[in-house]
Amino acid sequence: MFNSEIENPLYAVTIGSHIKSYDNNFKPSVIDSNISSMISQVEKHDRMSGTSSYVYSDRMNQGSFGISGSYGVSGVSKFEASASAYVGNAAANSSKSVEVTYSALSVCGVEYVDFEKLTVPQFLSGLKKGCRQSALGALDCYNAVNKECNDLDVSLSEALTSDKNQYPTIHDLLQKWVKASDEFCRDYGDGLVVGIAWGAMGGVHFKMTATDEDNSWKYGGQANFSYAGLDKSVSLQAIYDGSKSDQEADVTATCTSFVSGNALSDQVQKWFTKFSETALQQLNDVHVLVEAPNMNITSGAPKIPEFVTPKPSDDVTNKVGSLKNLDDLHIYAKAKAYEEAKAKNSELTFEEFLKQSEKESNLSGLEKAKEQVKENNINTLDNIESLNQKEILVKKTEVMDTAEIKRPIKGNSDDHIPLGVWIAHWSNLIPWLAQGYCNSIEDLDTSEGIKARVMLQDFQTLSRIYHIAHASGIEYIKRKDRSLPLVKTAALADNFDHVAALMQDGKTLSEAYHSLSDPAALIYQYWNENTFLRNAELGLGFVRNHKSILSPTSGGNDSRTIYKLETIAFNGRNFDAFSQAYKVLPLPTPDKEIWAFGPEKGLLSSAYDTEAVFSKSGGLVKAMNFTPDQESKTLHSKDGKTTLYPIRFSAAAGIENWKGMSSSTNIGADHGLEKSLQHLEEGLHKLSAWTYSSANWPENWDDKAAYHQTKIKKQYVGLIEEPKNT
Repeated sequence: MFNSEIENPLYAVTIGSHIKSYDNNFKPSVIDSNISSMISQVEKHDRMSGTSSYVYSDRMNQGSFGISGSYGVSGVSKFEASASAYVGNAAANSSKSVEVTYSALSVCGVEYVDFEKLTVPQFLSGLKKGCRQSALGALDCYNAVNKECNDLDVSLSEALTSDKNQYPTIHDLLQKWVKASDEFCRDYGDGLVVGIAWGAMGGVHFKMTATDEDNSWKYGGQANFSYAGLDKSVSLQAIYDGSKSDQEADVTATCTSFVSGNALSDQVQKWFTKFSETALQQLNDVHVLVEAPNMNITSGAPKIPEFVTPKPSDDVTNKVGSLKNLDDLHIYAKAKAYEEAKAKNSELTFEEFLKQSEKESNLSGLEKAKEQVKENNINTLDNIESLNQKEILVKKTEVMDTAEIKRPIKGNSDDHIPLGVWIAHWSNLIPWLAQGYCNSIEDLDTSEGIKARVMLQDFQTLSRIYHIAHASGIEYIKRKDRSLPLVKTAALADNFDHVAALMQDGKTLSEAYHSLSDPAALIYQYWNENTFLRNAELGLGFVRNHKSILSPTSGGNDSRTIYKLETIAFNGRNFDAFSQAYKVLPLPTPDKEIWAFGPEKGLLSSAYDTEAVFSKSGGLVKAMNFTPDQESKTLHSKDGKTTLYPIRFSAAAGIENWKGMSSSTNIGADHGLEKSLQHLEEGLHKLSAWTYSSANWPENWDDKAAYHQTKIKKQYVGLIEEPKNT
């Protein structure tokens, strides 16, 4: 079984796993009792991932995949979570291979902490001893503040807005509560997994390899490109070479399978058997997802122990019972938030903070980040030396000791795996762990997660460009300084391939960047300076005097090809006008020049009013040099008459016969991320600068009141969209 479709960031997560919002890492469960229930729910998701220059879908050529949903406490942590990603099987290792994975993810049941059957003392009693004692320690401090306020006959609000010297004991006790609450979050995170969508995933993986490397790119000019709204609409042949393959082409196809969660093992084996050891020619018109058997999990939901109500000890009952009500809980939450705000502004008073907290949230940083993502305007090398966090693309979980597991579910070695989880803040489960949430996102630096995704996709794009250049006969790049050696395009392609693989293995941005060769590093610096080049997803549209490249002429020879220029109805906005035109690709050089090559063979060496000339002499001829224009986001020739326009995937939407191939996939084309950031912005716009956990608890609460499931706010994170009606 092949097992590289994903690195599951939810591996080994169980009910009671806890999470820290600042790194989104899951830790082992802190629940020690059977306090969950299971409901059966059947839901299936199909997806296609991998690499192909002839197909666009949300998951093709991505290098890493966005998580559905996000978990965060503050606005900034929610943004970081929205941008997080996990590594998938997304890039072929060489220009000779195209790889694609078809997957089915099936949900069979949703497990959840059955809060409707629990009170706060009972829930506390269901936690492991260390976690329970830490929570009770914070409660002792909370009760001590209440007692001191009662003894001095003053409200907490009055004490905090009065001169600090007037009620020093209250201030000191409050600081002890803040410290105890912080220590709890340091040890047990700020969130708890209270629900899991259980299921399994599996699929088949194809690797198609041409014996002749040149065959991989031979149809680059006039192949059919598919803008895939549905994965089922794309055949294997379309993925491999744009449906243009010669039936006699020397191409081999290998098929392997993978399964994660043995509940789908039988179906995956049947699926795999249909394709194993089958020649590519016999697979040409196969739509792999259509050929999948019924991928629903027929064995039903996982079996879990019966619900058992925990019995609180007298100590727990007495301490929680002493709360009586939560009249001042909102003051505790605001005091905790004030301590956080004061860390950034030591001169801030409590009264000033309260006024500021009621203002609208400032989302200027989020709005700027959204625009940067949309336009691919991400500077990946900014402050690169300070970015040292390891494995920024893969959020891992801490695998628990098997002796610690009392439940029958053990991650992906058994029948079922987590496909999605619901997380609740501790402050929504234990009232005295009150806190405030800062919803503003201003002066936001581009997150490491986004920079990592962009850099990875840059390396994959540049690898593809230099592989295609080499296969097109451009074997060398001459240097301006003739004393410097020629640069081999194949070596550049291999270097970018290698560094992309390092990133997928968890290397930092700095480590990956410093693994580039000197010529590759110079090229990447220039690429990163001209971020709009990332928008050349379908190549560059050639325009000279309102004309583009539409057909070859008969005037060429073995060393050059001449293409006729014909009028094109392009107005600078309607990029669908390039659907039948030959496109070119950018070729950045170590000397900070940008050449162009294509549409099928050769380097663009000259352009006239009626024709364009492409030379085939290995890259040693003088090429046209194009100057980047940051304002118009285009490339211009020295004489100013030729302009190259980056073409985005959206230009091909709805066009069945778009000709050409893709050279770049990037974060700006990730509709999932765009949707996630939009959803985040809409949610935060509804909130004031600060909100408080106390809003989730009624003031007349008492320790005998059961939780209300619908009133416990939860956040969903998963490999799939949030299951319906949960």
